[in-house]
Amino acid sequence: MPATGVRRVAMISAYPIVGIRPRLPIAVLRFVFAESYADAAEMEQILAGSDLDWTVLRLNRLTDGPPPEKRASRRSCSPVRRRTRVRTLR
Repeated sequence: MPATGVRRVAMISAYPIVGIRPRLPIAVLRFVFAESYADAAEMEQILAGSDLDWTVLRLNRLTDGPPPEKRASRRSCSPVRRRTRVRTLR
């Protein structure tokens, strides 16, 4: 990508790759989507090993409703080389 001028990548991944709670739903999702999650995890590793500036968004759940009153965020679930500050859009 650097050869084409790309310096920054933002990618959407899946929370169950690193999530541990709720245990039963995470286990079911990992079983049902095993191949897809393996591909996403490999994609994250390749991206983390690159020289690009990157951000990985691990979405827990998308809904078609209004945003919840309480928002929660957590620092990375896995070690990363660089951290990126992301602003929440309202």
